Parts: sequence; C-alpha cells; structure tokens
Amino acid sequence: MNRTFTMSALRALSIAVLISGCSALNANNSNPKFRVIAFFTAKQDQAHISFVHEANRWFPEMAAKYNFSYETTSDWQNLNSDFLAKYQVVVMAEPGWAFTLPALH
Repeated sequence: MNRTFTMSALRALSIAVLISGCSALNANNSNPKFRVIAFFTAKQDQAHISFVHEANRWFPEMAAKYNFSYETTSDWQNLNSDFLAKYQVVVMAEPGWAFTLPALH
C-alpha cells in the first residue's frame, strides 16, 4: 500500500472518529456545540489536494447535521493561542503534521 494512500486513509479515519464522537450532540440547537478550525495548504501532492477538497465538502455537512461550526484557514500565522482560543478542535490537514500544541488549551 503506498504511503500517500495510507496517510489519507488515516486522516479520513481520524475525521470519522471525531464526527462519531460528536453524534450524541443535540443538533436542534441553533448555537454550535463546539467550533472546529482546519489548517491546510493543499499544494503538494494530488492525493492531499483531493483529500482537502473532499473534507471541505464533507465537514460542513457534518457540522450542520451534528451542530458544530467548521472553518478553514491556510494562513499559518493563525497557529497561535490568541486565534485558537475560540476553537475547541484543531484539524491539521497537512502531510507530516503530527505534533502537540503546548500551552494552547
């Protein structure tokens, strides 16, 4: 199995787990239960670009269904505690981004 496919599959699985965990939320409220911000660049490989486009179609549907907000940014200057303070979930839709964000919670 090639590495790009494996990474895309792992990302998709991670997103599915996130949404599954949120399925118990009451979607009838008009205020979102939590806010999600996704960081991405989507410029390097076609598999990653395709994944980002699919995620940016799918996440808004899930946000409406499970009552959370979904926003995206490719402005990496926003990767700071002031900007992230208004979000409860940060998605890194970038290859090779496996790290922790110290002191941002």
